[in-house]
Amino acid sequence: MKKLVTFLFLVLNVLSFSDTFNNNEDERTILKQEQRVEQERLQKEFQKKRRRF
Repeated sequence: MKKLVTFLFLVLNVLSFSDTFNNNEDERTILKQEQRVEQERLQKEFQKKRRRF
């Protein structure tokens, strides 16, 4: 019985960690997308200013 409880505890911890890791990965993906959009916006602004000169 003790081994079963220990096994279940470990399995649940692994599943919990996996879920947390996936959520963090999703957040990193969203952050990368936001950074890319911001970089493109800054690049466009820079090009506009450059054309004015």
